[in-house]
Amino acid sequence: MTHEDFDRVIRQQIHRTTGILLKKQEEYATDDDRLHNFHAGSGLTGRTPEQVCGGFLLKHIISIFDMIEDGIPHDLDIWNEKISDAINYLLLLRAIVEDEVVDWDEIVFKKKGKIVRKHKFGEELIDESARCADSGGD
Repeated sequence: MTHEDFDRVIRQQIHRTTGILLKKQEEYATDDDRLHNFHAGSGLTGRTPEQVCGGFLLKHIISIFDMIEDGIPHDLDIWNEKISDAINYLLLLRAIVEDEVVDWDEIVFKKKGKIVRKHKFGEELIDESARCADSGGD
């Protein structure tokens, strides 16, 4: 594949994906919540919106893997549909993550096996033994 062909494929995929995402918002979002289905799914299942989205994404990933593994030539329209759906769920997951994190003052995560707190001023290592001592060892 030439560089020009590759660029064309990517541009077409971005255009296709965006079109589907904007069209589907009419069906799955409310006026005040673009991520309504994931919040509603979270309330119904007790899972996080990220987990709900991950479940929807997994369905599409499995379908793509089935197409890869079945040895049957599939029409390009089918590939476009499956790949676009998977990309859109990744984009929706990105929005959910942003929505969940935007109100946090800080984020705690593991980095190279150490507990790290990240905030607007940078990162700091958290002494986990002190944390356990402060909380009574719980």
